Amino acid sequence: MTDLELKKLTRVELLEMLLTLSRENDRLRERLGEMQSAREEQSAQMRKLSELAETALQVTGIIAAAQEAAELYTAQARERAEALVEKTRLQCQKLLDEARDQAGREGPRHE
Repeated sequence: MTDLELKKLTRVELLEMLLTLSRENDRLRERLGEMQSAREEQSAQMRKLSELAETALQVTGIIAAAQEAAELYTAQARERAEALVEKTRLQCQKLLDEARDQAGREGPRHE
């Protein structure tokens, strides 16, 4: 609407126009408030998701470290078990050899 058209309007028409624009302004302000609230809620959700993602990364790191420690422990336990088995095998072989030597020295017994 041009200035000339506005000047031709009556006082009542101008007041009605002002009232209409004021209502529209109020409606838009309310909508803006709703949108700002929604944006703040989304921002809060994004912060929570970011914290959750960070926590998930930390947990993943902890799990990886635990897996590595478990693998190391298992390898060490396996090495110890193999060494113990070999030591036991050698002791058994030694006892068997000693028993054979002793049996060979004593010869067969006949009673």
